[in-house]
Amino acid sequence: MTIDTDVSHVTKPGANLFRELGFSAEEAKLLQAASRRQINDTQRLKEQLRVNQETLPLSAGSSTAASFSNAGSISSSGTHPYPINKPDIPSPGRRK
Repeated sequence: MTIDTDVSHVTKPGANLFRELGFSAEEAKLLQAASRRQINDTQRLKEQLRVNQETLPLSAGSSTAASFSNAGSISSSGTHPYPINKPDIPSPGRRK
């Protein structure tokens, strides 16, 4: 048995991947915008984490270090250190 590993299609830069996947033009535009926002949010978060790691005190007992020790968890103040805007797109299993 052989497995086909050849690339059969490449989406061109600037093209809308969602349109190529068969979504309507309107829905593809919304999905592309939402995906771009998520990518930008992720890049911004990574940059914030990189800057914070460079400026954190080395003391493990520091309350500032504790707030950033696990970026995915809630800090000691009870809030997430970086609020992330999530697009209002229903998941495939959820209907409005």
